Amino acid sequence: MAQAQQTSWTEKDVRSATTIEPLQIAEEYVRMPGDLAYWNGQYADAQEGYLRAKLRREAVLSDYYLGSVHAVTQEGDFIVASNTGSQLPHIVFTSKNLIFVVSTKKIVKNLDEAMERLIKHAYPLEDKKLMEKYNIHTGVSKIITFKGESTFSDRTISFFLVEQNLGY
Repeated sequence: MAQAQQTSWTEKDVRSATTIEPLQIAEEYVRMPGDLAYWNGQYADAQEGYLRAKLRREAVLSDYYLGSVHAVTQEGDFIVASNTGSQLPHIVFTSKNLIFVVSTKKIVKNLDEAMERLIKHAYPLEDKKLMEKYNIHTGVSKIITFKGESTFSDRTISFFLVEQNLGY
């Protein structure tokens, strides 16, 4: 009797982070061997409303998330802000494996300094970048503070601290 062949899917979401772009990590990450469903950006290209909505829902189901943070405290807490919130489901719940590449310049003393860094430093630079590139403003509409993972979680969170002046 023939056995059904099972396909192993590894879904990945790669965010266009200013910290990651110069390192060209995302391109290598997407080209990793194995079956791959790469969601980031696909739903933005979909013209039909129903298809765009479907791809948008599927985009939050990635097994791996590669991105950065706006600030990380000396205690290990971190914050991520978003205008649309598209990357936040991955970080707070849906992706089993989180991979963050973070410039050491983003390390701050505490969460108060993290918020100050976000509002006074990162946000204005991101807004300027989007205005120059797309003629649109961004916003700090949603902010998450990540203080840790639940004890029963089987998620893996990896931080790669880079001693380079990357990102905002």
